[in-house]
Parts: sequence; structure tokens; C-alpha cells
Amino acid sequence: MKTLFVTISILMFAGVIVGQELLPKTALNCLKQADEGGHLVTFTADGSSHELGDFDGDGKDDDIILVKSAESSRTGLIVCTASRIFRAGGAFPKTSTTFHQDDLDFLSEDWEVVPKKDWKRVVLDRRGKSPIRGQNKGAIIAFYFEGGAAAIFWDGVSLRLLFGG
Repeated sequence: MKTLFVTISILMFAGVIVGQELLPKTALNCLKQADEGGHLVTFTADGSSHELGDFDGDGKDDDIILVKSAESSRTGLIVCTASRIFRAGGAFPKTSTTFHQDDLDFLSEDWEVVPKKDWKRVVLDRRGKSPIRGQNKGAIIAFYFEGGAAAIFWDGVSLRLLFGG
């Protein structure tokens, strides 16, 4: 039984390493810079925790990474732009976002980065309208889950989180 536990533990640890190795070099550097306590791992081990998109509207691709705390399994989001690192969610004990840290515990593997020009595609209400109304300075991070969706974007001043269902 002890051998089985050790084997499972090694395989779980190896999955995290594989997940991080699948990240491009820029994303791996982003994760290292954002992980002040050394306790973050990628949300999945298959590389689907990383996307590129122009989040801040400067015309350059930014690394967007879904993470979770290895200690508490709380989830979070890291966005590394050319000039700053955005951190949001329960995986970060100290965060300066405009929404409550716990609000990101809905993060799922069903997500996408929507380019700025396609903001109308992120529909969060039953009438088929997007409450974003072009407030986004760059790409929108859209999450889809049973019964609804959520969008995170930068409005030039702060991170914004909108829910819909």
C-alpha cells in the first residue's frame, strides 16, 4: 500500500512538471515571476492552462495562464504583459483586483481568449447582448461553465469581472 501511495504521489508531481514544461519559455518565466511564494502550479498538466492574447491593448501578445495553489487548490489567473503582471483569484493571498479573490473559484478548462475586436461574441446574458459594451482595452478572457459564463478584461484602470447565465 505504501508503494502505491508513493507511486501515485510521484505521478501527480510529474504531471505538474510536465504541465509546466509544456508552457512556452515566456509563459514559464511569467509563472516564475508571478509566483511569489513558490506554490503555484498550472491549472492542468496538458498545456491547456496557457493562451496568448493582447490583454492590455498594446498590440503585443501577452501570456495568460490559469493556475492553482499546490497547497490549497484555490484557483487564479496570471497575465504577463510587457509592462506589468496581473494576478487575480484565490490562489493569491495578496491581490489588488476590483473583485473579490474568491470569485475566481469558477475557473474551468473550458475557456478562450477573445480578441478585442470580437467583444460582441462574449454574450453573458439571455437576451444575446454583451454587457462589456466595448469597455475592454484588449482581449477578453471568457470562461464557460454549466449554466453560464464569465468574462475578465482590463478596462485601462482595473481588472473587470462580469458574470452571466
